[in-house]
Amino acid sequence: MVTKVDDALVEASEPQDADVFDALLRAYKPGSKAVLAVLRDGKPTELTVTVKEAPRLENELRVYEDVVLEFRARDISYLDRVKRRWARDTTGALVSQVDAGGWASVGGLRTDDLVLAVDGKTVRDVKELEKELKPIKEKKPGEVVLFVRRGLQTLFVEMQPTWVEPKEAAR
Repeated sequence: MVTKVDDALVEASEPQDADVFDALLRAYKPGSKAVLAVLRDGKPTELTVTVKEAPRLENELRVYEDVVLEFRARDISYLDRVKRRWARDTTGALVSQVDAGGWASVGGLRTDDLVLAVDGKTVRDVKELEKELKPIKEKKPGEVVLFVRRGLQTLFVEMQPTWVEPKEAAR
């Protein structure tokens, strides 16, 4: 149990105090040292630690919204890797929303699918997802194929959108 960070008491005894320790550490720059007073097996001891940069939260990550195919995706967070037990080197774009009845939904794409490739081209993050989908939307092919990871499985999701010209959409 951590009782102090340097000379600051960690005053957290209730469930609503869960962020107290995090807040104390956020005051330190990454790479700086902090001395933690801890109780281990009932005995007080001190540990000197090097503060690392905090992982970015989900709402701080890059997001891509595809209004044509009707889904949203974002970069993978540290917590995604922990929650899903993904290796540190796991890459892709994590689907965060699929519009009900939209092309992505009809094609079988689901929230929490990890997009690994678009039409055979690897996608390491949201930026690459957007880069690979841009020329597809310009060419307007009969189908768009995503290679995704869903849980322990990998599968192909095939969307067959009806491409609407901007003039037609305005009518």
